[in-house]
Amino acid sequence: MLIKTLHKFFLPTVFLLAVLCSGSQSVQAQLATSCTGSGDPEAFSIRIDTVFTDIGEVIGGFTTYDLTGYNTYRLYLVCSAENDLLQAVSGDVNAPTSITTTTSFWQESNLGGATESTINPLLFASFPELEYDSFVSIGLQSAAVTGNGETATTIQEDPLTLPLSGAFEAGQDLVFDSPTGSIWFIADAEASSNAMAGGDLEVMFAQVTTDGTLDGEVLFQVYQNGLQDANTCIRPYLQVNPLNQSGCTDETACNYDPTAFVEDGSCDFCSCPDTLDNQTLSFADDSLGTYFLEWEIYADHDTTEIAELAGMRTYRMYLRTASALDTVSAIFGNSIDPLSIQTTTSFYHNGSGGPTPSAINPILYDFVDALPYDSWGTIGIESSPDQPPYLGLGYTTVSPLGAWTSGFEAGGGC
Repeated sequence: MLIKTLHKFFLPTVFLLAVLCSGSQSVQAQLATSCTGSGDPEAFSIRIDTVFTDIGEVIGGFTTYDLTGYNTYRLYLVCSAENDLLQAVSGDVNAPTSITTTTSFWQESNLGGATESTINPLLFASFPELEYDSFVSIGLQSAAVTGNGETATTIQEDPLTLPLSGAFEAGQDLVFDSPTGSIWFIADAEASSNAMAGGDLEVMFAQVTTDGTLDGEVLFQVYQNGLQDANTCIRPYLQVNPLNQSGCTDETACNYDPTAFVEDGSCDFCSCPDTLDNQTLSFADDSLGTYFLEWEIYADHDTTEIAELAGMRTYRMYLRTASALDTVSAIFGNSIDPLSIQTTTSFYHNGSGGPTPSAINPILYDFVDALPYDSWGTIGIESSPDQPPYLGLGYTTVSPLGAWTSGFEAGGGC
């Protein structure tokens, strides 16, 4: 039984034309000296995908972050063919590249970085804030897996202006407009699976989180026909246009996206959570009429695609107290005041779980996909208080007492 309301936190080598400027190589050192492909740059476009909307409060591994009103966007280069290769994004004084916002970009300053290389999905459970970090990339949402043929994104920036590691990482606009220029790239795009457009014809080149409106223009270097050669090289120069934001535009859908302008066919009408149902506890003398038992459907497993949970639902129960200063110290039952939580079938229990969540390590969620849906009783926590997001915040272990645990862990009621 969950007692304290939980917050959501829930180039072939193109190293030609090495121009020295201010003691460092110009961006041109990473661009082909001859780019003479006959492809049409206007066949390319930028798509903005809204990944998270109005993120809200995030109980992070280091502190609590207020991301109310912030959205996370992923920016994609939409290509003309499956074997198109995105090799570089660059800009200088002659062809500036920029990704800007009317406010600022949110950056995770502890574990995040300028590229995808610092993003480890295994850390999301303990450090959920990392998932919203702003960074640049060539085709990757997290650190490259070399066994999958992926290559990490490399950056080379003007050492005088540091537009990526300096300004952008401090939350400012990303702007490449100096004489020296700056670039992020993959040297050998032919050998990198993440550089290829693939079946969806898209290559991601940035993720940004902001509470403002996006704008800008971006210069790409693309090789067509899967060959990194001067004769297949083209350089689309495209605008970051908020009107290209895609998502579900149907207001009646479960995943309606109010920031989307372009319908992408993702509307979902089947997985809407059931309405939270408030029930009043009945006391003989009505002396506690201001306390309420609430429950909600936390997950409908017809949509989670976890085989062992097919047909099940995960519920969470809450005690709504009369005052924010109320403290809950125990949940109990005896022969005089019995406690009973029952089901017409049986309760699901995961082998890595327990009668309370006190021993559950969120890092295991990425390895045991059903563990977050284990059945347990608690007071205000949903995982170990000795692990993020509770670590250092004063949360304590929930201890089970009595004979109820064996029957409950076997799938019965308590």
